[in-house]
Amino acid sequence: MRQVFFITDDRMTVMLWRRDELIARYEFEAADTDQFALNDYLENSKEIPASIILDVLEEEVMLTTIPHVAPHERKFLIERKLARLKRSSSFSTSSIIGRDDSPRKDDRLLISSLTSDDALLKWLDIFNQHEVMIRGVYSLPLIASQVLKVLKLEKGLVLLVSRQSRDFIRQSIYKDGKIFYSRNIPSSQNLDLKTFSEDIKKTKKYLENQKLLVSGGAINVLVLASDNFFAQLKGVDELLPEMQFSFAKYNDLKRALGFISSYEVNGREIFASLLLNARVNNHYARKSDLQIYRKKQINSWLSISSIAVSVLLVMASFKLYLDTEIIKSRIIGLDSQLSELISENNRLSKDLSRLSVKPASMRLFVENINELKRASSGGVDKVMIKISGVFAAYPNIELKEIKWAINEADLKQSKGINKTNRRGQTSSVSAKSRQAVVILASVVTNKADKQALKAMVSNFIHAMEKLDAVDDVRLTKAVLNDNPSNGISGVISDKANDPADFSFVLTMKDESLAG
Repeated sequence: MRQVFFITDDRMTVMLWRRDELIARYEFEAADTDQFALNDYLENSKEIPASIILDVLEEEVMLTTIPHVAPHERKFLIERKLARLKRSSSFSTSSIIGRDDSPRKDDRLLISSLTSDDALLKWLDIFNQHEVMIRGVYSLPLIASQVLKVLKLEKGLVLLVSRQSRDFIRQSIYKDGKIFYSRNIPSSQNLDLKTFSEDIKKTKKYLENQKLLVSGGAINVLVLASDNFFAQLKGVDELLPEMQFSFAKYNDLKRALGFISSYEVNGREIFASLLLNARVNNHYARKSDLQIYRKKQINSWLSISSIAVSVLLVMASFKLYLDTEIIKSRIIGLDSQLSELISENNRLSKDLSRLSVKPASMRLFVENINELKRASSGGVDKVMIKISGVFAAYPNIELKEIKWAINEADLKQSKGINKTNRRGQTSSVSAKSRQAVVILASVVTNKADKQALKAMVSNFIHAMEKLDAVDDVRLTKAVLNDNPSNGISGVISDKANDPADFSFVLTMKDESLAG
């Protein structure tokens, strides 16, 4: 829930918002800041963050220039400019909005300030007494540019006219969506159309003097109007034929902004909605005025952060528990597989030290165990263990990649593999639906002796051929550059990227064991 205090010279309107719905509205006269109703309301609503919109006669927004200097020098020039213009009020703000067209290319300095502090001080004093959480004090002409965004009038020169007070009418000038000038024109409730027209002409003359408008040029006048104000301005376009008038009624703006209200809508509700839905910096509030809200904000963030940290710790603990259970399960499975591996390959060695140098090989087999189980009906563990045992017996041959459940006919079609028998005769692979395992291995050795390398690969292949579940072993990529010998079946390939890489295909005897 949020609240907006809309302050003019004669009254303060309090609007209570819940998301995009105006749920309550209260009026307090400016002369009655000590009244019981106001103190009672502030005491009961001080926990609701409050934004203050200021629209008073003693506020002026104007454009001037300063030399274009480095940022660290700019602050001094602005302070000197404010003092010269008698804008050394406690409540003033300024911003650079571009550079002018003069040969020096001076910076355009927009100054907004209160010519008298009384209009705001009396309200801030009572707010601070009740420890109201003030988010910021905002100048109405500085946030009114949000209307132009809603109406898509951010291009060109626009004179925005609105009335929020009984005693004056505000005129604000915007160029390409940026404010250049704003002033309040005294006016009674019974609007004098002729006087209003003369004030518009003065504003146009000001634009021509500032070279924002060529002499005799047209200006777009946008009027935000209640039904009563709209009726009072009837015929103004005839008095000012050189102006281009357009009117935006508050009910139409309400629909465009999409907020809900059971109250009659006027400018105060429109600008409050615009402020709550825009990211606008504080304009006039002093640091001391914002301390209560900022302290509450810090405490809220600390509270949220502590909750978030607690949730993250719980999630991390739960994930750690799950990861631990998964690791335990894998360790148990691996221990079981290693036990079987030791017993099955007792003839090779009872020393497990040779397995530790081949963790990558073992990991590839373990990671593929689930895929093997899904693709076969049983016996996969034993096949895997036997193949692992052969690799364990040859520490200088590293397993690099393993592809399971590959149909031999598909393999032939994609690779163009031929089968070479033990006598060196080549024949095509029959297109039977047998299962094959493609394994990529690498020889790790410092020996340059080709015969020794050939012997190592030959012995490794023969060890694979001796496995009960293996029907055939065929090389598809070899480190040898001559024809296979020593009983190695396969076709020599010159496509090896690494001369120490070779691949072979195991055709399994039983499809259920092949994966």
